Amino acid sequence: MKYNQVMGLCVFVLGLMIVMISCEYDVAQPAWNEDNSNLLVPVIDRIEPADSAVAGVNYITIYGEDFASTLENNHVYFSNVEVDVVSGNDSTLKVYRPDIVDDDITIKVNSYEADVVASYDQPYKVTSVLGRFGSFAENAQIAAMRINNDIMYVAMQTPVLIYQISAQGDKTFIDTASVKAPVDITLSPNNEMVFMSNFRRIYKTNLNETELVVDEWIDSGSGDYVVTGDYDQWGNFYFGGRKTDLRVVTSIEDSTGQHTDLYGNNEIFYMRIYGDYIYVLAENPELGIRRHQLHSDGTVDAGELLLTWADTVEFAELTPKTFTLSEDGILYVGVEGEGAGTILSYDTNTETFDVLYKNIIPSYAVHLDWGPGQYLYMLLGGDEWNILEIDMGTERAAL
Repeated sequence: MKYNQVMGLCVFVLGLMIVMISCEYDVAQPAWNEDNSNLLVPVIDRIEPADSAVAGVNYITIYGEDFASTLENNHVYFSNVEVDVVSGNDSTLKVYRPDIVDDDITIKVNSYEADVVASYDQPYKVTSVLGRFGSFAENAQIAAMRINNDIMYVAMQTPVLIYQISAQGDKTFIDTASVKAPVDITLSPNNEMVFMSNFRRIYKTNLNETELVVDEWIDSGSGDYVVTGDYDQWGNFYFGGRKTDLRVVTSIEDSTGQHTDLYGNNEIFYMRIYGDYIYVLAENPELGIRRHQLHSDGTVDAGELLLTWADTVEFAELTPKTFTLSEDGILYVGVEGEGAGTILSYDTNTETFDVLYKNIIPSYAVHLDWGPGQYLYMLLGGDEWNILEIDMGTERAAL
């Protein structure tokens, strides 16, 4: 090999070595050498309510420091149960009551903007708000439920077995009623049970008798389907349903009912009377709840729209099935639908929505009714038929 060729090869190899040596040190710094001093170190200072969440507490507020400024970046856990964050900022997080019952819960806040998980330094307690009532077998086929003078009356499906249950949960079998399985029941001032069975005819029986005799009472007419009814304080009976307008049988008559000229072209799904008003869930033409003032002679005012269902936003795709009203003007609406898991509440005074014990109460409420004290009762339908007792804490009962 010639001298010039050898020298050229040496120069090439030397240059390549220099490039390789320089590249060895021209690399990105490893991640563990980065400055992490800008990451948050969140802490939890206190919880409200302190120490425990008893019945009636719908929300829990966590106070602290250095939570994520972006609300969605905060994840709150009660032991291993994650809860929905309703609102907050970098020092306050408001969350729904968790679906957990325990005396020794660890509360943690996990933030994407922090390198540590904030943990509350003392155990937290969450009490039960829900239980079965009446000692019915699991998935018992219960058709309808109504509370009158603190006594719950229950009608099963075929055969229609009638029970009464005391406020203490003691269940007594009354008798079997020879009637089509009802979808709604109510009690007259004379302690007569009235059955509405999604049928043109309405039946009733006197609960004071030792043996129940069911009599046909009202024939609403061909093609009519009565699904709901109730009594006012003067003894007038109101009913309605599919292809049936709102009608009234006054306390001084016994007939097919007088037409009120309300909801004649619309479907009535549910109605209840509180005080001097009848509340009606219907399409008229939009789905909603309306209120009409009643009079002793059975006449009904034109009324007002209280709630348009489309305005419930996230609940608008669910189907309202039942409702009840508290004396402070809160409408509790039971719904049916995939993933509902709640009872919607609507404050008629402030026109604001909320949810009761979100993701704790199962979906598909067939009936809601107030019992004595702080308890709300729910007939659960769908795949889990039973009666649930909901502890409302300090919430007041119906009008």
